[in-house]
Amino acid sequence: MRIAQVSHNLECGGSMAMVVFLSAKLTEMGHEIDVVCTDRATGSAHEQLWLSWLDKRGVSCRFLGRRRGDPGFTTAAKLWRLVQRENYDVVHSHLPMPDAMTGVARRLVNNRFVHVLTVHNTQEPRSRVLAACASGADVVYCSEAARRRNPVSGLSSTVIPNGIVQSLYGAPRGTHETRWHLGLPNDAIVVIAVGRMCEQKNFDAAIDAIAMFKQRVADRDVRFLFCGDGQEKDRLEERSRKLGLAGIVQFLGNRTDIPALLSASNVFLSTSIYEGMPLTVLEALSAGLPCILSSIDEHYEIARAMPGCVFAPSNSPDAIASALDAVTSDPISAHVLRRARSPFLEKFSIDNCAASYLRLYELLVQPRLSPATTVT
Repeated sequence: MRIAQVSHNLECGGSMAMVVFLSAKLTEMGHEIDVVCTDRATGSAHEQLWLSWLDKRGVSCRFLGRRRGDPGFTTAAKLWRLVQRENYDVVHSHLPMPDAMTGVARRLVNNRFVHVLTVHNTQEPRSRVLAACASGADVVYCSEAARRRNPVSGLSSTVIPNGIVQSLYGAPRGTHETRWHLGLPNDAIVVIAVGRMCEQKNFDAAIDAIAMFKQRVADRDVRFLFCGDGQEKDRLEERSRKLGLAGIVQFLGNRTDIPALLSASNVFLSTSIYEGMPLTVLEALSAGLPCILSSIDEHYEIARAMPGCVFAPSNSPDAIASALDAVTSDPISAHVLRRARSPFLEKFSIDNCAASYLRLYELLVQPRLSPATTVT
């Protein structure tokens, strides 16, 4: 099959990572995949990482040139011309603006393609215009929580959990070198949080919890890493300084070496107030880290039965601090946790994710194929 995966860009973020991993796996399975980015190329480190990943696996990538704030009419016209020329069997879009552009293109092309869109979050705002443009697609939700809390009108709906390349998060490697580069003592307990610096990730509660935790256990050498960028970063750094945490908290910005950073850490922390199917949590679970997770449906759906997971209310820094105390006082080895979690994590592999999407594509495309056409 010829399949296009349409996204905003190839910056950091769960939906972008899913586009890359899914495209690479589908190509490995014998299909012809194009990645189409509606935005212009930025040249960022994340974009270069993903482009290299795709290129090594034979996946082409096109940028349509939309600038931030542009309503996207010109870009939609470019997408229409592209799908008209390439005659895709499936165009799979990700996030509201690409969903809308793909929906408009579907209505205008001569050879109708199957339009699949994935809902990546339990709170993914869509204006009435964007929702109307995207209507008529076949809808996939990344989690049951997303289907319950963020319903999108479509011809059909199903849930396909996100998947990761679990081999990237296997046995620890390069731990001492990574810690040396970050100035972290080898015997310190390192807690890591990964995500955009925005309201959704609730890092204010995390910082407040760290301040409470350090008051309780001043003699314990625990360090904290925050990986990610965003509009809240400067304010959060200032909040951390005012609370006297400058010596134990590092804000690392966007990173392309998350597997190495997880390998160099002892505990993972997520204080999000909502998610979709958070890839960072799946990565931490696969890396064998004990996890402190906010008690939201999206985390429970992944990790309720997972060994080594502690849940705390996202609006309670005190409860998060208590969880930090409990987990860092007696951390479980990564080897033990990886082995115990293996049966639970199998459903969240990119192999299972890609196989599920492929079955859906084939089911939807089959009625369009002539009797002489073979689905690969």
